[in-house]
Amino acid sequence: MYDTSINVGTSDHQRDKKSNKIHDELVRWWHVCNGFHRGIREKFMDALDETYYEQLEHDTTGYQGVKTGDFFKHLRSVWCSLYTGAIEDLKKDYYVEWDADLHITRCIKHLNNGQKTMERDGIKIADADKLQHFIANTTSPASSMRKK
Repeated sequence: MYDTSINVGTSDHQRDKKSNKIHDELVRWWHVCNGFHRGIREKFMDALDETYYEQLEHDTTGYQGVKTGDFFKHLRSVWCSLYTGAIEDLKKDYYVEWDADLHITRCIKHLNNGQKTMERDGIKIADADKLQHFIANTTSPASSMRKK
């Protein structure tokens, strides 16, 4: 990065001054980002028992090189993998009947958000299944729909 106001007519003193200003700003933001990540890392470590993250510790640098996302990836892949019963429970919660008193757009929003959440957890809800569930719940006049 460089100051765009530097041109052929800029003196060496001004050139150094402008270059140092940009460099100092970059260094400051580097420290801000590092401080932010360190704070998040420490909060994460405070929130969990050491058992859940101790495998990420480096012999020399400890946890300094571990990025915030690494904690989440490790926790998700090593400690929080879903078992069959949990997947079935999540799908059962997704396919609940909808309260007929609520507006239809709320039903659509619930199904879309639920589908995204399930995909994030590695559970695939096909668009065709979502549509079938939606149609069955919104067209049945006598259904005893319950609120989720």
